[in-house]
Amino acid sequence: MKRSCSLSSLSTRLALLVAGLLLTSLLYVHHYRLGSPDHRYLDQSIGAVFHQDEVPTTRYYDWTVERTELAPDGVKRDMITVNGRFPGPTIQGNVGDHISVVVRNRLPRNISHPERERYSTMMHEVYDVDTDSKVSIHWHGLSMRGSPQSDGAHGFTSCAFGPGEEKTYTFQLQEEDAGTHWWHSHIGMSRSDGLWGSLIVHSKKERANLVQRAGLRWDKEEVVALGDHYHKPGAEQISWFMSRYSLGYEPTPDSGLINGRHIFECARNMVDGIRCDQSLGSYSTLEWERGKTYRLRLVNVGALADMIFSIDGHALQVIEADGTLIKPFKSRRLSIAPGQRYSVLVQSPDTRVKHSRFWLRAQMDSRCFNMANPSLNLTTLAIVDYASPSSRTFESNKGLDFRSRGLPFAPSLPTTEAWPASPEDGKECHDVDLALLKPLLEEEEAAPALDLAKGDIKVVVTATMPKMERHGLVPVGYLNQSTWRAPTEPILQSYFKGGRRETSRNQLIFEGHAGRDDRPTTIELIVQNKDEAPHPFHLHGHHFWVMETEESPNMIPSFYFDPEGKRSQAYELKGRAKRDTVHVPALGYAVLRWRMDNPGVWAFHCHVLVHMVSGLAMATVDEPGVIPNLGNIMPESCPRLSA
Repeated sequence: MKRSCSLSSLSTRLALLVAGLLLTSLLYVHHYRLGSPDHRYLDQSIGAVFHQDEVPTTRYYDWTVERTELAPDGVKRDMITVNGRFPGPTIQGNVGDHISVVVRNRLPRNISHPERERYSTMMHEVYDVDTDSKVSIHWHGLSMRGSPQSDGAHGFTSCAFGPGEEKTYTFQLQEEDAGTHWWHSHIGMSRSDGLWGSLIVHSKKERANLVQRAGLRWDKEEVVALGDHYHKPGAEQISWFMSRYSLGYEPTPDSGLINGRHIFECARNMVDGIRCDQSLGSYSTLEWERGKTYRLRLVNVGALADMIFSIDGHALQVIEADGTLIKPFKSRRLSIAPGQRYSVLVQSPDTRVKHSRFWLRAQMDSRCFNMANPSLNLTTLAIVDYASPSSRTFESNKGLDFRSRGLPFAPSLPTTEAWPASPEDGKECHDVDLALLKPLLEEEEAAPALDLAKGDIKVVVTATMPKMERHGLVPVGYLNQSTWRAPTEPILQSYFKGGRRETSRNQLIFEGHAGRDDRPTTIELIVQNKDEAPHPFHLHGHHFWVMETEESPNMIPSFYFDPEGKRSQAYELKGRAKRDTVHVPALGYAVLRWRMDNPGVWAFHCHVLVHMVSGLAMATVDEPGVIPNLGNIMPESCPRLSA
C-alpha cells in the first residue's frame, strides 16, 4: 500500500513538473511572440474588424503621450509612447471619413541638456531647452485639403504644445489620400525617440482599380514598419551632429527595428552606459497561411538609413508607391528611403517548400553612412511563420538557447538564406528606378504642362550642409541662402490674417497664386544636391511628379542647366510616377512638378532627421488669397523652437 501511494505521489509530482515546464514554455513563447508580457509593444497588423465598406463616419482617437522605459531590441532606454505603447496606434479610415485625434502631452519638462556640456555644440541655435517636452503631430502623405492648420508642422502651420496641454487634430480623408501613410512627430528629435505610427486610408476606388485594371487580389493586409534605431536619445544625436566632433557626419544607427522590435546582440555593444539584456528583445512575427496572398504596406520610419526589404524565398510584386498605384512589377528586394512607403503583394511559397518559417529582412547599406558603427548589425530581422498554432508552441528550438533557461520547448527560428545579390537590386542609396515606377492610371494622372506665360513658376534650390565660421564650424542645413528656423508666429497664421511672409535668412518661401481663368499655378522645383550623400525630400500637402533625376558619374556635381526652358517643355507628361518623398541623388538633382491647388502652407524638407532639425527645409504657399477664407484657423504664438 505504501509503495502504491509512493508511486502515485511520484507520478503526480512528475505530472506537475511537466505541466509546469509546459506552462513556462507557453509563457515564454507568449513573451517571444509579443515582445513583452505587459503588451507595451503594439501589434501593427490591420485588424479584420475594420470594415472598408462602411458609410463615411467620424473616427475618434484619444492619445496620451508620455515617456516610458522600454527595450525594443533588448537595450533599455526612454521611448515616447502613446497610451503607454510603442509603436503608436495605427489609424485606419475610409475615404470620406473624418478623423478626430485628441493628443494629451504628458511628457516631462526638460530643464537641462547634459549633452550641451558633453559636446562643444551649436545645438542651442535650433533646439530650445524644452524642445523635447513639446508635441506636434504630422500626418505624412495626407493632403489635409481644407484643414491645413492640422498638418502638424511646427512653425509652418501651427505651434507645438507643451506638457499638460492638449490639442485636437481634425481632418477629412480625401480620395487623393488613399494608400499607405504614417503619422509622426514634427518637432525636434522626438520621432527618433518613438513618436510615430501607421496611417492607412482605404478606398473602394483604389481596390477596384487594382482588381479591374491589374487583375490583383489579396487575402489579408499587414503593416511592416522598418527603421533604424538609436540607443541614445534624440537630443544627444542632434547635439553631437551640431558639434565639431561630428565633422558633418550624421550619427550612424546602433540597431534597427521591424514593427518596433528586434534583438540586439549585447556582445557587440562598445558604448559605456548602455543597459543591454538580450532576453528582452524579440522578433516581430507575421503569422501567415499557405495558399494566401498578402498585401504588405511598407513604411520606412527611420531617421537616417535606407532600408532594403526582402523575404527569403518570396518574390515581391510592387503595386503602390507613396499612395500612388503603379503598374505591378516584381523584385526580390526593395529599397525604401526614410519617409517613403510601398505596397507589395506576397504569395505564400509552394507547399513542397520544406521551410515553415522564413526570415523577413531589412538591410541597411553601410555605403550610405559617412561613419562606421562597429556595434551595428546591418540586417534587421522578423519572422514569417506558416507553422500551425500547435507547432508554434511545442516545436523544439534550434536557434536561441532556451534550454539553458530550463525551457524544453520553444518555437524554432528560421534557417532560410537571403536572396543572392542581383543586378535588379538597383544602386545603393538610390530610389527605385524611375523606369519601373509607372502609374497604373496613366491617362488620368498625367503630369501638367509648364506654361510660364500663364503664371506657372520654375524654381531652382540648392541643398547644402556647410560648416561656416558664423555657426561655429558645425554643419547647418541650407536651401539656397536660407536655413530654416521656425518663426514665433506660424506662417499659415500670417497669411490667414491677410499678411504675407517674405523669404529671409531663416525662411525660404515660394508662393503660387491662381493664374488666368482661376487656373492653379504649376510649379517646377529643381532641387540640386551639392552633398556627397542623397537627401530624401518630402513635400507636405501634395504629391509631385518626378520629371527627372540626375547624378554625378564621377563625384563632380551635376548641375541643372536650362536657361531657355526647352528642357521643361520636352518632358513626357504621361507615364511619370507621382509621390511625396524622393531621393535627390548625391551631387545630382531632381526635377519635381505639381499643381499648387491646395490653399495652405506646406513644408518641403529633408527627411533625414538631423538635417531637417538643423535647417534643411522651406515652405511653399498655395493660393495665399484664399487662405483668409478658410475660417477655421485659431491664433497661435510659438516660442522659438526647432523645426
